Amino acid sequence: MSPKMTPEDFVKKWNRMFLSEMAAAQSHFLDVCDLGRPSPSYRALPRRI
Repeated sequence: MSPKMTPEDFVKKWNRMFLSEMAAAQSHFLDVCDLGRPSPSYRALPRRI
């Protein structure tokens, strides 16, 4: 399975971002995960109620 986001897409998206580090952290992390895996591993963890 190919990654959802290509390295070129990642650079295009994040090169033009003007958010604070705190505002962009989660989105940036998920995009980094998409570069190397089909989906981030946290989505596979069971939910606790």
